Amino acid sequence: MREPKSIVIRLPNWLGDAVMASPIANLLKQAYPNAKITLYGTKASLSLFEHDPFVDQHLVLDKDISSQKEVLKLKEHKFDLGIMLTNSFSSAWLFYRARIPTRVGFAKDMRKWMLTHSLPYPKDRTKMHHIYLYQELLKKMGISASAEPKLYLSNEEKKWAEKFLLENNIKSDSLVIGINPSAAFGSSKCWLQERFRELSMELLKNDGVHLLFFGDGSAKEKNDSVSKGLDRCINLAGKTTIRQLLALTSTCDLFLTNDSGPMHIACAINTPVVALFGSTSPEATGPYGRGTYLRKKVSCSPCFKRECPIDFRCMKAITVDDVRQTINDQLEKYKIQYAKEST
Repeated sequence: MREPKSIVIRLPNWLGDAVMASPIANLLKQAYPNAKITLYGTKASLSLFEHDPFVDQHLVLDKDISSQKEVLKLKEHKFDLGIMLTNSFSSAWLFYRARIPTRVGFAKDMRKWMLTHSLPYPKDRTKMHHIYLYQELLKKMGISASAEPKLYLSNEEKKWAEKFLLENNIKSDSLVIGINPSAAFGSSKCWLQERFRELSMELLKNDGVHLLFFGDGSAKEKNDSVSKGLDRCINLAGKTTIRQLLALTSTCDLFLTNDSGPMHIACAINTPVVALFGSTSPEATGPYGRGTYLRKKVSCSPCFKRECPIDFRCMKAITVDDVRQTINDQLEKYKIQYAKEST
């Protein structure tokens, strides 16, 4: 294959998947330092990469216009290599109609004939972490290097987050724990609401602890239910942009979460993570870097269902004591100290 001059990467739509795919631009830039690299995807997924040093351009996928207009938009840029990190027929159809000469992707959803370089998608999605599954596509081009996800913040964003904490009476010596009780995929990914509350009450017995509750607008009611009446808690559900989510998560000493987009964001900005797994597979989408996970083995997990059809045994098996101990272990591992002891 001739060395490309202009590369387009079709990002996944889900935020967590987009984060796991973030090393692709880095690896391509290392392999082809003179190539222009464009990310193509939704506004939400593109916002993750606002300050990525390996990306030259963003191209927004506009779902409100016709596919023909999207094709024309792609043609205007004269890309010579297209990497599809989505598995849909429609994404391959766009790249095919845009006549991008080299089109790389997984042979899924009856689209192999539209790809010039394809790989079969694994039948068992628990065999390989998605981070490295995406990078398998690059091996078709002779790129064997690997990397873990990393997201980037500007100095202005970091200063904004620090100012936010000070304005909310969270001092620099406080222990800040981020909590994400929801997950966009469905309720089967979510630890029990009442246990998040019980754990929050336990954590707040130490008067140096502050809790930040994250989530989109749909999580506001759940977060309110978990944090209602508790001191030193801020419910940020629906109140932050994605960039502000990154910035505030970077200020956390630890991040407690279900398997979700914010989990991957926290990992990618090097915040220690405790992730709770039930219906999904940590082997495929678990935390990395300074992350660890809790999972209780039950016969029906991972089922990958949006809602549990039986008794939710996978998540019910994870106790408050289990999570509290794992949090303490992570804090000790990374030498993060409580600011003040309980009195």
